[in-house]
Parts: sequence; C-alpha cells; structure tokens
Amino acid sequence: MSGQKKHKQALMDRQILIDMPFQTYLHDFIAKIQQANYIKNPDKINFQKFKSEKFNGIDFDYTCIYDHFEIFLSQKFIEGSKMNTTSILKYRYAVTDLKNKIDYFRFDFNYREPTTIKPAHINADGETYGCNANDRHFTYNEDTDINLNKLDIFLGLKIIEFYMDKSINPMKDRGCQYINNLELPH
Repeated sequence: MSGQKKHKQALMDRQILIDMPFQTYLHDFIAKIQQANYIKNPDKINFQKFKSEKFNGIDFDYTCIYDHFEIFLSQKFIEGSKMNTTSILKYRYAVTDLKNKIDYFRFDFNYREPTTIKPAHINADGETYGCNANDRHFTYNEDTDINLNKLDIFLGLKIIEFYMDKSINPMKDRGCQYINNLELPH
C-alpha cells in the first residue's frame, strides 16, 4: 500500500462519530458558518462536496484576518458508517493574535500523515504553557483536559469566539475555563 493510501486508511480508522444524520449536520454546519460574524468573505471559503462509492462528504477550509486575529478553520466530514451519524475525519481550528504572535493555538485531529505525534493535539507556545510533549504538541489527559477526540466545527467556533472575547489561551490551566464556560467535552 502506498504512503498516500496508508494515510487515507488511517483517516478512515480514526474518526469522531457525531450522533446526527449527515444532512442535518451539513445544514447546521452551513447555518453556523453563516452566523459567525468573523466569516464575512465567501470568496475565501473552500467548500467542496465529494462522493465515493460508500459515502458523501464535505471538505471545508477558511482563512481570514478579523480584528487582530488570524483565523483558520478546516474540517473534513462524511456520512457515518452507522445509520444517522456523521464522521469527522480531520479538523484544524487555529487562531493567532497578531498583536502577540506567541499567543496562538491550533487544534489538530488527523491533519497530517501519521507520525510519532498523536493525531489529536493542540499546538501552542511550549515555553509559555509548559509543554512536556515533543515540539509544542499538547495532548488530552497528558497536557489538557479538553477532550480533543470529541471536538467538531461547532465547538471549534465556540473556542475561537471565547478566545477572541477573553484573550485566554485554551492551554492556560489545562483548558479549564473553556471546559467550564463552553461545556466542552473532558
């Protein structure tokens, strides 16, 4: 099996299962994106539907500068293998404060080919947040109490909005303010 085929198979093996039919999730996804006040330029949205023999899917990417924040959102999701479910294959939710570039974060799930780095992790400044992991990669249970294996675009947008409002990095205190204020999975 080629490297690219192995990566695709690894994505299929590691998924976040959402208990919602694909079409309902897609409808809610589009509605939430349209409501986000920082998503203003539809020309910068990359929204692609795809279909295979087995499932329908969506690949979504968006980048923008809003106020003094650089925002990147990405998610790939498909019809779940179980009836009335949706599966998240990969995501990336990232923000950089352009006034203080050390204060950034990036939530990743299955975003790169499998390596020694866990597929679900947060990238943030290791010196500021005391990362014990390799290369500024914070993981659930070891470094954060936010369960990265249960996030989706709806929670990703809540995290970004909370950060832009409060200027509290999700790595501060293992993410406890995010868990408490946003009712994030932990």
